[in-house]
Amino acid sequence: KEVIVPALKKGKIVICDRFIDSTLVYQGLVGGVDQRIIIDLHNKFCFNLYPDLTILLDVDPNLGLKRKSFSFLREDRFENLSLSFHNDVRNEYLKLSNLHKDRFVKVDASLDKMKIFKLIKDKIFHFFNN
Repeated sequence: KEVIVPALKKGKIVICDRFIDSTLVYQGLVGGVDQRIIIDLHNKFCFNLYPDLTILLDVDPNLGLKRKSFSFLREDRFENLSLSFHNDVRNEYLKLSNLHKDRFVKVDASLDKMKIFKLIKDKIFHFFNN
């Protein structure tokens, strides 16, 4: 209401690292909260706003967790959960991306970071030039 909506009204591009898809996957599909409740709350408090483009960084959970262990970021409440949990999260994101093919773009995040960066940059460029 105070940041995203005014920016969009001014024609600005808004980038979020988490939004409705993350909530649906983590709290809903994997966490067990009724999806209808999540969507209803989202629509009420996020004014029916949905991403135009969602970039899904897809990586095998084993590799993702290994990479996280080399990170300086100390947020680890999810990283400490079981491998099964992480596999469930990945599978639900993949299912969600198949349901919303119109806005999801998958990027192979098992590649090195410069290749991932180039892929993301190319996908964004393609999105804005179509």
